[in-house]
Amino acid sequence: MIFLLCYSFINLGFDQRETRGLAFYLMFEHFSILIHYEF
Repeated sequence: MIFLLCYSFINLGFDQRETRGLAFYLMFEHFSILIHYEF
């Protein structure tokens, strides 16, 4: 999970709006799956 956060923040570092949106979307999706899987 920490690796995912770092990976998302690295993606946020790019100046492309699409990459930023994709990083947010992937992070949200992954957290939803993780939370669903944890509980």
